[in-house]
Amino acid sequence: MNNLSNEQVRQRLEHLEDLNSRGVGTKVSSQQFEIACLRELLAYREAAEKPVAYSYKYAGYETCEGFQDWSDEISEESPPDWMVETGKVTDLMLLYAAPPLPVWLGVDWAAPSTHLVNDDMALAFCRAISDNPVGSDEIEEVKIGLRAALANYAAPQLPAVPDGWALVPIEPTAEMLDASWTHHGIHSPSAWRTMIAAAPKPGVK
Repeated sequence: MNNLSNEQVRQRLEHLEDLNSRGVGTKVSSQQFEIACLRELLAYREAAEKPVAYSYKYAGYETCEGFQDWSDEISEESPPDWMVETGKVTDLMLLYAAPPLPVWLGVDWAAPSTHLVNDDMALAFCRAISDNPVGSDEIEEVKIGLRAALANYAAPQLPAVPDGWALVPIEPTAEMLDASWTHHGIHSPSAWRTMIAAAPKPGVK
């Protein structure tokens, strides 16, 4: 697998909760730690899956000079697509109870060779919470729990912007459209989208 799915997290959580309720498996303290990690990860993911509101700029009316009377809006409902497509609504942002989690692809989080959490790290954790002997099965379960907790709380560093390039929004802002109208007589969100789509990708000549 490339990354942990919510269903895999739920299954692991239910398994540990069952063991913990029956007092079987590894040390109760280790089980409770892993259960807490998985609960937090699952709650964070679920909160990041569906937006709770939408933030955007809304034009009150349109004249021959373009859209006017802009206001900042926050609504529980998404604005209609036609408003976004015509430019009556700009700077649309989806608001979440928790920010969307970054995901590392291409990493098998269940593989024993995964370097993010090794035996030494799991053993150090166990020794930090208890002086009791630690078995190999317990080490493996702690490693799985630590991987689950860490899997989506870190992201790879974003590449630097190459010289001669700039990060720009996919959707033009009201200020960008106003500047385009003022200096070039053009007020067209669709023209901006066309240029973005035609822009060369970094490193491609």
